[in-house]
Amino acid sequence: MPILAINFGDFLTIICAFGFAFHIFFTGEFVKKHNPIVLTVVQFSVATVLSLIVQILFNEIKIEAQMSSIMGVLYLGVFSTTVAFLLQTVCQKDVSETKSAIILSLESVFGTILSVIILHEVLTIRMVIGCLVIFCAIIISETKLSFLKKDKLKVKKRQNSMK
Repeated sequence: MPILAINFGDFLTIICAFGFAFHIFFTGEFVKKHNPIVLTVVQFSVATVLSLIVQILFNEIKIEAQMSSIMGVLYLGVFSTTVAFLLQTVCQKDVSETKSAIILSLESVFGTILSVIILHEVLTIRMVIGCLVIFCAIIISETKLSFLKKDKLKVKKRQNSMK
C-alpha cells in the first residue's frame, strides 16, 4: 500500500475537518450572543438525539455491559467530553476562532506524542507526516494572518492619507 494513498477513512477525516472548522467558527459566533452553558447543553442535546436516531436506524440495540465498562463510558462522557467541551465553549468567548482552532488542532499532535511516550506505541512515518502537516498548517495560518493584518493597516494608512 502506498504511503500517501487516500482511502475512505482519509476522505471521512477530511469531511470531519471541514465540520470541525465550521463548528469552531459557529461556536465563536454564537458564544458572543448567547450563554455558553446553554449553548453547550443545546449542542449535547442535539448530538444525543441524533446519535440515538442513528443507533436505532443502523444497529440493533443491545445493552450488555459490565459495570467497569459503564463507569469508563460515564467517565469519558462527563470529563473528556462534557467538561472539556463546556470549558472550550466558555473560553472561546474570549479567544478568536483562529486561536481556538490552532489550540484544538494540536490535540492530535499531543495525543500522538503522549501515546509514544506513555504507551510506548511505535512512531510511524505516517504519524510524523501527520504531525508535520498540522504544524505547517498552523505556521501558514499564523503567518498569513500577520501578513493580512499588515496589509490592512497599510490600506487604512493610505486611505487616511488620501483624505
